[in-house]
Amino acid sequence: MDISFIIVHYNAVALLHNCVRSILEHTQGVQYEIIVVDNASSDRSIEQFPNAFENAPIQLVLLKQNKGFGAGNNAAYKVAKGKYLFLLNPDTLLCSNAAMQFYTFMEQQEERQIAACGADLIDVSGNSIQAFGNFPTYLSAIAECGPKFLFLSYFKKHMALGGANYSKEIKLVDYLSGAALFIRKKVIDQLGFFDEAFFLYFEETELAYRLQKNGYRMALLPEVKIIHLEGQVVSNNFQGLQKFTWSEQSRQLFYKKTRGAFFAATMKCLDISQLIIRTLSGKEQGPLLPKIAIIWKA
Repeated sequence: MDISFIIVHYNAVALLHNCVRSILEHTQGVQYEIIVVDNASSDRSIEQFPNAFENAPIQLVLLKQNKGFGAGNNAAYKVAKGKYLFLLNPDTLLCSNAAMQFYTFMEQQEERQIAACGADLIDVSGNSIQAFGNFPTYLSAIAECGPKFLFLSYFKKHMALGGANYSKEIKLVDYLSGAALFIRKKVIDQLGFFDEAFFLYFEETELAYRLQKNGYRMALLPEVKIIHLEGQVVSNNFQGLQKFTWSEQSRQLFYKKTRGAFFAATMKCLDISQLIIRTLSGKEQGPLLPKIAIIWKA
């Protein structure tokens, strides 16, 4: 088996149908399977999902409890047979034979130290959106408080936590978006997959950090375009400050696991400063004080 597609689903069966159809429509020239993990959806619609794809190579894994994005992918990894794992969010759509493009690139001898590759993620209008990012540092956090505007172009390319691709050249990046991630399974066999302490957000960042510490790199292939209907699954299922809470809890956990408690404590102060500045400038919506409390308690 060449490729195991992995899709972790939660109460988004309409999006899931479209994602799977795009895989079946565009994927050729490789042997593949599609593993759909249902993270204990509450709407029961997943029960009818297999009926729409009776002859497709799909395996459905039903979990009894939603332990997060990482845990869902880990469950699929345990049954995956592919040489490569192709992670896709339900709110993504393939625009081409992305699996074959990634597979061909990763099979080249000179790319053996590339553990994972990703695409130029775009919205439905074809505009590039967040597809990769840089690991957070003191310098990047300080720059986020205002100085970044003095060197904005450099900041976006080399320091921003999340960025869109505007280059036509293949490039090495710190981490790739987990919305569409193509990974060597043997690397995961060696170093482990997602840390399930992260419920949502930063799990792919922590994985990339761990892989790079062991000598592997990640590459973005701009010729591969994948549509990402960014945030639809989370927005449709979780309201209020839940998304912000998960994000900040995972951010602090990433700081602690990768750089230690002192780094996390000092970065927390910088993150609160960023939040205040964004709110006062109108770039951040929602209640300020509850958000500060969430960061402080994270």
